[in-house]
Amino acid sequence: TPNFLASFDITLIICSESSLVNILASSITTKVLGYGNRFTIWFQGCNKRCKNCLVPDSWDREKGGFYIEVDEVISQLSKLDIDGVTISGGEPFLQNFALLELVKKIKQLKLNIVVYSGYSYDELKENNINKEIFENIDILIDGEYIEELNYDTPFVGSTNQNVIILSDEGYQLAQFMAQQQNREVEFVIKNGELFIIGVPPKNLEKKLKGLL
Repeated sequence: TPNFLASFDITLIICSESSLVNILASSITTKVLGYGNRFTIWFQGCNKRCKNCLVPDSWDREKGGFYIEVDEVISQLSKLDIDGVTISGGEPFLQNFALLELVKKIKQLKLNIVVYSGYSYDELKENNINKEIFENIDILIDGEYIEELNYDTPFVGSTNQNVIILSDEGYQLAQFMAQQQNREVEFVIKNGELFIIGVPPKNLEKKLKGLL
């Protein structure tokens, strides 16, 4: 068994073999997590527990999120006028069977794909399922969030994280990302709660309080 999967419990592996994906939330349109108009989906479940994580509600695999069929996600995507899809979390690669099915079907819609992971590329590539995922996405942004390395770099939470190009289209996406000078976020009110989309500027909460 590859080292990456060896750290997972049996329940997780069985769950991941189905066409269901456990997600925290999705956003039909955003412009702050990659090039153009994008659909974003946040997977549920993460073992990293990074200090000052932006989405701690995504940690618990058992109590948070909801299950949806991959085909239902694809059905939604097929009706949208978008340039690409960004997949974040939580940790998408904890559900790598479902993730593989999802990215393959997204590619059939001719959309580019950016995936965020708290694991490093070197850790992920030890698993054959993950290798196949890499063949079907354009950019991987890897590495856990480290608060002390947060220098307000666009698109990454901390400077240990890498923008890894995995396709020709990925080069074009990376060029766009490299041109961005500042982090940008969008604020969405969903079910009475404020939801922040994007990688927020450092000390955003303090800055917002200063405006009030």
